[in-house]
Amino acid sequence: MHSMVDEPEVYDDDDLRLGDWSEAIPEKMKRWTVNKLHFAQVQNKGGSYDYWATNELNRRQAKELADLITILTRTSQLTTEAVIGLTGAVNTLTEFTDVHIKVSHEVLSGTTQIAKSSHKLEWLTGWLIGLTVVLGLLTVVLVGDVVLKYWPERHLQLTAPQAPPLPAR
Repeated sequence: MHSMVDEPEVYDDDDLRLGDWSEAIPEKMKRWTVNKLHFAQVQNKGGSYDYWATNELNRRQAKELADLITILTRTSQLTTEAVIGLTGAVNTLTEFTDVHIKVSHEVLSGTTQIAKSSHKLEWLTGWLIGLTVVLGLLTVVLVGDVVLKYWPERHLQLTAPQAPPLPAR
């Protein structure tokens, strides 16, 4: 099988003057143009030159097909390698997506718990404010009660005339 690294063939002989056909040999036909090979086929229909020209055209076609098959094979290999690489990338991306989804669910769960705790804390704060108000009112009532019970007595003691001090002896 020919590879694409072979030197390109040169088909530069397009001189249609065949003369005595002594130059029409398979080795020289390799440089003939397609036009000259077809001309030889027509001029020597069914003869050995027609046969050699046909073989040269078939050889060129086989070489072209071999080169195309080589290109297609290499392209297929590269495509397979790319698909394998992409499959790995997709698998990695799928794993990252799965982790992202799991973390997102955990964050959502944590956020829900924080929201519930926040509502409970607000409720408890409301209760604490209410209890503080009640405690303040009870303090005012108790202080008022104490003042009402002991103020008049103490006030009378302070405002009552006092006896002069006894002389010292």
